[in-house]
Formats: sequence, C-alpha cells, structure tokens
Amino acid sequence: MRPAPLTPEQYRAIGQALSQAAPPASWAAMDLTVVCVRPETPSRLAARMPGGRAVKASGPVPRAVTGRLRERRREAYRQGLGTWFTAHVVVDASGRIALDFDYDNPPALKAAPNSWVEELRRYPREPQHVPS
Repeated sequence: MRPAPLTPEQYRAIGQALSQAAPPASWAAMDLTVVCVRPETPSRLAARMPGGRAVKASGPVPRAVTGRLRERRREAYRQGLGTWFTAHVVVDASGRIALDFDYDNPPALKAAPNSWVEELRRYPREPQHVPS
C-alpha cells in the first residue's frame, strides 16, 4: 500500500520551487533526483534546455522541495517493506509535474556504507526487501 497522492497544492508548491531554481534562459524542464539513505540526502538538479541539453542548476535544491519529499518518505514507510530510496521529479516549462518514487532499487547516487546501517534502523525491511 502506497501513501495517498500529493494534493494539488503540494504539487504546485514543488513545481513553483523548482521553476524558481531554473536558469534565466529558456528551459524545457527542471529535472530533480533526490536520494534518501539515512542520514544522507544527495540530490542532483538540472535544467533540460530546448533540444535536450542538460545544464546543472546553479543554486541549491530548494529546501521546500527536499523537505516535502523527506516528509513524503516518512509517510510512505511500511513495516517490513521499507520506503523509497530515490525520488525523481520533473517539472516542465508548461507547469506539468511528474513524480516517481523507487522503493526497490539501490539509488544511482551513492550513499556511504554506514548510511545503509542507519537506514535499516530507521526504516526496517524484511531481508527479501533489502536491495543488494
């Protein structure tokens, strides 16, 4: 069972915060990847320009977004199953927002080995639900 979907207001807040982090030039989409493995939260924010070229965002990932995603992660926890490791958020220039949460696969952005120990303490999983 997954948590209830985000409200329209929550989607709007995430979209506005990422749009404000966009470069001043014309952009097609803002692309955010956030990895949560206790206590680390590495992230990558880039703007996709018209034509597909990715440009790293110059500023930090907005705290409003990472805070809401961490809150969402706590809400998503299920005893024995865990919670998601990676969130991917895309906001396109028209304002459309897509969120994807990966509960089962090790994240592409690496976390320190000790972070995994803390992760399993905070969000226990049955052995068959721990990714390799």
